[in-house]
Amino acid sequence: MNIKVLKLVTGEDMISQIEDNGAEITLIDPQKFLMTEEGFASMPLLPMSKDNKYKISKNHVIVIAEPDDNMRNVYNSKYGSGIVLPSTNLRGWNGF
Repeated sequence: MNIKVLKLVTGEDMISQIEDNGAEITLIDPQKFLMTEEGFASMPLLPMSKDNKYKISKNHVIVIAEPDDNMRNVYNSKYGSGIVLPSTNLRGWNGF
């Protein structure tokens, strides 16, 4: 599973499975990050959509990076295989 953290030109940060399709990237089960009083939270990229795959132009992506192990584990437990890596401490991270 190719899970990445992305920053879009709109300023949104998200975590998603991705597929590279040349000039486009397919986002699978993308989750936007939100800052709350309790720490980080997330929500679907398009919460009113029944779809879970979205194609975006690479021109709309500023950065693609590897997620922290804790973030990857939380994402995997909800959308992936359920297999998690040994965790490390990430301050303020409360999961999804």
